[in-house]
Amino acid sequence: ELCRIARRHSLPIILHTRGAEAKVFEVRPESHCLHSGGKRKLGKQIADAGYFLSIPTSVMKNEHVQGMCRVLPKENLLTETDAPYQGVDRDDFPNEPKNIPEALASMAEVRGESCDELRDQILQNYDRLFMHRAPARALFNA
Repeated sequence: ELCRIARRHSLPIILHTRGAEAKVFEVRPESHCLHSGGKRKLGKQIADAGYFLSIPTSVMKNEHVQGMCRVLPKENLLTETDAPYQGVDRDDFPNEPKNIPEALASMAEVRGESCDELRDQILQNYDRLFMHRAPARALFNA
């Protein structure tokens, strides 16, 4: 019912698909947002299909997340905390939005890009998703 309401009002739909990314992407529900992890190749396929992927704050230390961040187009990136989980390390609980600026700096470093430029692109991505300035589909949590 919530999906029907969201579609009727052109609102993004976020589906938390942790552990089921491939299956959900295969089915491709009529949603705007999916929340996912997964492998780099799958992440790239999802981005190529026009979805966004968000990078959690664990990008500061997690090599897998860093690798995902490195291969995805910046036009498909978002940031997230996945609070209270996926903090910088196991002792960083609960994870909080205050960790996003440091995660953004790590994302820029991993990608070899300017932090300000990446921040501006990610803000544009959020505008496209939530302000409906362009078709919005997203896959969250790389």
